[in-house]
Amino acid sequence: MCGLCGVFNFRKGVPVIPSSIEKMVNILRHRGPDESGLYCRGRIGLGSCRLSIIDLKKGHQPLHNEDNSIWIVCNGEIYNYLELRDELKKKGHTFYTKSDTEVIVHLYEKYGERCLDYLNGIFAFAIWNKRKKKLFLARDRLGVKPLFYYRDKDKLIFASEIKAILQEPTLKREVNQEALYHFLSLNYIPSPLTIFKNIYSLPAGHMLMCSDKNFKVLKYWDVSFEETYDLGKMEFIEQLKDYLDRSIKMQLISDVPIGAFLSGGIDSSTIVNFIRENSNEAIKTFNVRFQEPSYDESCYATQASKLFNTQHYEIFCKPQDYINFLPKIIRHADNLTTDVSMLPLYLVSQLASQHVKVVLSGDGADELFAGYSTYAADKLACLYRYLPGVVTTKLIPSLVSRLPLSSRKMSFEFKAKRFIQGVNLSPEEAHYSWRTIFSEEEKKKLLVKDFLNDSFRDTFQVYRKFYQDTYSWETLSRHQYADMKVWLVDSILAKVDSMSMANSLEVRVPFLDHRLVEFAAKIPAKLKLNGLVNKYILKRAMKDKLPSSILKRTKAGFDIPIGKWLRTDLKKLMTDILNKTTVDRVGYFNWEYIKKLMDDHSSLKRDNGFKLLGLIHFSLWHDFYIKG
Repeated sequence: MCGLCGVFNFRKGVPVIPSSIEKMVNILRHRGPDESGLYCRGRIGLGSCRLSIIDLKKGHQPLHNEDNSIWIVCNGEIYNYLELRDELKKKGHTFYTKSDTEVIVHLYEKYGERCLDYLNGIFAFAIWNKRKKKLFLARDRLGVKPLFYYRDKDKLIFASEIKAILQEPTLKREVNQEALYHFLSLNYIPSPLTIFKNIYSLPAGHMLMCSDKNFKVLKYWDVSFEETYDLGKMEFIEQLKDYLDRSIKMQLISDVPIGAFLSGGIDSSTIVNFIRENSNEAIKTFNVRFQEPSYDESCYATQASKLFNTQHYEIFCKPQDYINFLPKIIRHADNLTTDVSMLPLYLVSQLASQHVKVVLSGDGADELFAGYSTYAADKLACLYRYLPGVVTTKLIPSLVSRLPLSSRKMSFEFKAKRFIQGVNLSPEEAHYSWRTIFSEEEKKKLLVKDFLNDSFRDTFQVYRKFYQDTYSWETLSRHQYADMKVWLVDSILAKVDSMSMANSLEVRVPFLDHRLVEFAAKIPAKLKLNGLVNKYILKRAMKDKLPSSILKRTKAGFDIPIGKWLRTDLKKLMTDILNKTTVDRVGYFNWEYIKKLMDDHSSLKRDNGFKLLGLIHFSLWHDFYIKG
């Protein structure tokens, strides 16, 4: 696991200065504190900082092929590298390390860009073809590892994190206003946009090819939700267990100890179960505790730890931690990913990094097996629309509006109000409405008139594109596909990468093995959401391995009680950051509207916690990255 960066100058006779690559590498040092390396020859410069996981002694990057004509820097892990290495050796390729990254070099040497078809792993890499003067970048199929780039008429700059690209002195730091417009609705930036003007995120499952005369970004992988497998329920269950077993067994390959995040939910418990079945080593597990009962999962984590006999470690998450660590969170989330789980994720990553270099996580299971309660709500909404109009448009909305504000996690009041908000929209828009922070109308009130641009698309159009690209007419599958392409990549995986790598910790995600993802997409919708039972097939598959107390738990998430904290312990922090002077200095927002958001939140008229959190993060991000 590493941080990578590089520069390709298009103009002949203009060499890359090694010190410029060193500067980029140094800014990424948290991603790979063990060692660093450079390759600078003429117009190309590659840099890497390495967190040593496989081949600790010889796996130095950048790596090359036999005649030094192909060079690579890579961030990630290739899980099937041993079998690929054996096949390549039989075909005459010579290896000088035992690292997984060197396998990519020889695959590229033999298959060119088609080498991606053979890789199973999480990765972002850059390959320089010295003979053809061609640069090849790629990002893994599901977008677990990030890759950003900037291009002008003279050069291409790329890196694992935007902050490395910003070391380029000629690059003007400007807010991408279209990206900010979408951020206000989502609290994250949808690819390929980033919050910086002229800097882009290479989308998941895409590759970039660049030479003096050509620049192309192409998709090389996608997932189809067409139900083409003719299997019975028990066959699907047995195959699912087999895919899970193979994925986790493969992802246990490492030359350093491996641990796991363990909340006591079905996803993390499933991961730890298969680790136990495939390893005789002591398992270290990690979790976060909260003082608020509805947010604290520690009793379930403890139960799961005892079940699997793990060495379990926990850390408390308190309001003061938010104050202490917010500057670091802002710095490391340079693409302005904002989520209530970022603080506990940072804390548990910091805890885990004191004991291991690698952890396995249950991310991705909700998208694969319909784990979010929103999927059940979408199903209920279809039935709701058959009720008499006076009931759906007047009676129930009136009753829901009178529900008192609750600070409990995923309270009935929160879910009921969200449900009513989108129930009369199209199925796609209703599902999207669960994800929104500021609506289109609210953004018009928030933003100053000079900012609003008729060319900006309604943010739902970001999701609509993927609804149009699905290979299924089944409603649940369409929701899953859109979530996988937007929410999973640009919010969940983005925050996991930034918060874990801030602490030099590698996070592996067995549920996102692309073979498992492709299989899960073929499972009939009724086996994922059975009636209103989420993750039905995963629960059936784990029925004999996990206790009912874990199997029957509702989806909890990894949130902090931000609404409550902003009314109490963090109220001063909020008002100090979101004051009239700061808001006017940024210049994008109407101060009076923000003041009303804070007043309504403090007086319990509205829960504006998510809205205010996004504005707090943007304000601090703007001061750090734009104002300096």
